[in-house]
This record gives sequence, structure tokens and C-alpha cells, in this order.
Amino acid sequence: MVSSPAFWAVLLAVLPARSWAVSLRQPAVARATPSVPQHLLSVDRKHNASAATDAKASVASNMSAARQTPTLHTVTSEQVVTAVFSGKEATMNKFAVNFGAGDGVCMIPGGCSQADALGHGDPVYALYTKWGFGGLAVEGNPQLLPALSFNLPAVNISKIASFVTPMNTVQLLQAAHAPLDMDYFKNDIDAYDCAVLYSVLKAGYRPKILQLEVNPEIPFPINFGVNYSPNFKSNLGNGGFYGCSTTLAANIAMPFGYDIVGVSFTHDVIFVRKDLLPAPGLKSLTILEAVDEEAVCCMAPTGIGHFGQMSNYHVMNQLRPEPQKMLAAFTPVVAQSCQFSQGTTPNCLVPYTVSLNAVDFITQYEQTIAANGR
Repeated sequence: MVSSPAFWAVLLAVLPARSWAVSLRQPAVARATPSVPQHLLSVDRKHNASAATDAKASVASNMSAARQTPTLHTVTSEQVVTAVFSGKEATMNKFAVNFGAGDGVCMIPGGCSQADALGHGDPVYALYTKWGFGGLAVEGNPQLLPALSFNLPAVNISKIASFVTPMNTVQLLQAAHAPLDMDYFKNDIDAYDCAVLYSVLKAGYRPKILQLEVNPEIPFPINFGVNYSPNFKSNLGNGGFYGCSTTLAANIAMPFGYDIVGVSFTHDVIFVRKDLLPAPGLKSLTILEAVDEEAVCCMAPTGIGHFGQMSNYHVMNQLRPEPQKMLAAFTPVVAQSCQFSQGTTPNCLVPYTVSLNAVDFITQYEQTIAANGR
């Protein structure tokens, strides 16, 4: 058990306190997208939806146990749009991008819940259907494209079945004629989310509002992020090896001119471009404040989530005053979760970063993109 005192004593004594970046060491092999039976779509997460039935059941269990408790700064897409564009409606281009669109409506495709009814379903749906936004909705599972097209029939919304990667983000955006300053950008692919985010911002896009899925089980101040690999299997979050930490997402977005203004279900963080702040009812949050609100709004009270028995957020968070010890303790957890979720024991073949410095992720990103031919 990760929470065993003896385990911690041995672990902290033997592990080096340093940044860790794991590199892809073998040639990438393209994966075929398997069929997803219709009866499983209700628990199927987005983008690289290719895990086995037991993984789907595990995620459904984790989500049912997860806390959905509004915090002081829990907001919806509509609330943020209303605040940001209050009195500035003429500046809107009403273009929204939805990477990881699912069926266009629900948090979990085909399985809307109470949170969806409260405005925390797919955040872009209301913008498309109530606010008259056009834009681009991309979903990696082609079996969801008919539902996506049915739910978003407007001709000014491009519905695309495609994996979203750092290698194709610019092409997808350009093909849809996305403005550089689109009003809304949502990224939720349960994969290498921060790599996709960085590729968009690096290319010169500056959406007014960013809604980014994060991995809430990574405590502050760890910069954790999965980097791009064609081999990556989302595994529906089973094992915790997906996405990136709130800390890393913030450390990527903030240098491009963004502030955190809130959190949203199921585990998203919302940023607004600084030149659009202050805005009525919104407060700029520190990274630490956002991490703490994520822990309240969007995690199981026990602190055990997708990592299962490999980690406990509350136990890890006790090491916050000693970041190097936290890093040393968390590093083997991520290594184990990678091997478990990717099925590549005893080695992890997908690049990722666990560090106290976000620059380590960017450096690895550049190396990974170069290694994959761009």
C-alpha cells in the first residue's frame, strides 16, 4: 500500500530527489481504433477510447465515487462567457473549438447525469446551441460521429472524427478557419492534453477562454504531463496515467498571457486571457488555489481515484512543504501507472514528465515532436 508508513520511509530514503523525464525508446507503432459496442458508449470517455470493458467499469466506479461539490470558484462555460463579454459583445467572433467532443452533449457520451443538467455537461454544447456559436467539434471515436452530428446539426459547426495530436492541431484549426483569437477553446482528450495545448499556443492561437481538462490527482507543485506518442492508450484514465496536472497546465498557459479564473466539473480548469480581465464575478486564482479547489470539487473524498491503490492524493499532499520529497515519492507511482495502463511492464514506452520545473516538459515535447517527424 502506498499509504504504509514503512513504504514511505524506505521510498524517501532510497529515491533521488530530482526531476524525471521518461523518453520513448522504441519506434512508435500506429494503433487501429477498435470497435466500441453500442451498449458501452454510455461509459466511454473521449479521444483514444480503446480500453477493455474492465477499464470502463473501473472508470465508472471512480466517477461515481468522485466528489462533485461546487467550490467558491466553480463556474460553467456560460457564466465565464457572460462575465468576459459583458458590455463587449461586439468583440465576439462566436467561434468555439471542442477537442474531445464526445457526443457533443454529455460529460460521458450517451450518459448525461445530474451534473450535465446543472450546466456541467459538455461545456461547449450550450455555446453552440444557446449562444449561436459556430466552430469545430473533434471526436477521436468515429462511432460517436453520428451522435455528435445529430446533437450539433448546425452547418456552421464542423464535426470531425479524428484523433487530436500535437502533430495535427494546426491543420484541424486551419481547415475549420478558426480565428487566432477564437472565443472559446476546450481541450479534453484524456491523453497528452498539455502537449496539444502547447502546440496550439505555440502556433500563435490565443483563444479568449481556455477550458482544460486536468488530472486532479497530481498534487501541487508537481508538473506532470504525458507527452505525445502514437502508441498512447488512453485506457479511460484507468491507472491515472493520462493528461497533465493543474500545475503544468497553468505553467504552460500563464506565460502566454492567461490567468486561472475557476474550476469546472468533472475536473477542468478555466483560464481567461489577461487583457480581458478583470471581469464581473471572476477572480484570478493562484495555481495553488486552483489545485485545492480541484481536490474539493472533483475528487473522491478518500483521495483514491484513477491511480487506485498506487497513490492517495491526501497522503501525497502532506509532502507539500517538502517538494523534493513529494517528487521522489510520486515518481515511482507514475512509472507504475504508465506500465499498468499501457500494458508495457516492466518498461514505460510513452514519454512523460514528472518534475518541479515545467521547462522539463517543454524540452521533452520538442524532442518528442522532432522524433516523430516534425
